[in-house]
Amino acid sequence: MGYVYESGIDTLRDSYLTASDTLQKRIEETTKALAGYQADQENGGEWIGERDPEEGYVIWDQEKVFEFEIEAANEAVGELRKAFALAAYHYWERKLRTYCKQPSGNHDDLVKAAVKEGYLISPNLDRVRRLANTLKHNNDSAGTKLLAVWPQVFWSLFKQRPNMDWYYAIVLSNDHLEEIFDAVRDSGPQTKL
Repeated sequence: MGYVYESGIDTLRDSYLTASDTLQKRIEETTKALAGYQADQENGGEWIGERDPEEGYVIWDQEKVFEFEIEAANEAVGELRKAFALAAYHYWERKLRTYCKQPSGNHDDLVKAAVKEGYLISPNLDRVRRLANTLKHNNDSAGTKLLAVWPQVFWSLFKQRPNMDWYYAIVLSNDHLEEIFDAVRDSGPQTKL
């Protein structure tokens, strides 16, 4: 059982890393292409774009296309991290319901049942639960609880206000994802050698 559980979360981690690496490469390649285009422009290279034939304003140009592509890829990285954070917590929740024969997915009940089965629970698992609830419900109740236990997952200029978009305020890093995967991996059956 431990091997199956650990393999599942390791596969989720590997999937995240593969997808994240692909997006990071896209960002790097597009940034390099943008820098090359800008350097070419500075040296008198041909402008690529389209102007309105009557008014003369720019409809689009290659520099803006590169900038939009970089912005979209960066946004995708953020969404990917949030999706895998949710997937990791829900993996724990589903597996522990099965292993501990629990009818409910209530976190506290699952933790009690897991401890009764002899499974260790990572001290960071509660933070992962709070993060998942905030991402899922995006409300003041969940967000305030997450802020109390893990303020580091919020963007640096974060200021709490009523009825805010908590989902948007969360900015996860690769280090946060590693912590999430580790907390889930350490909170269930373990491989016995």
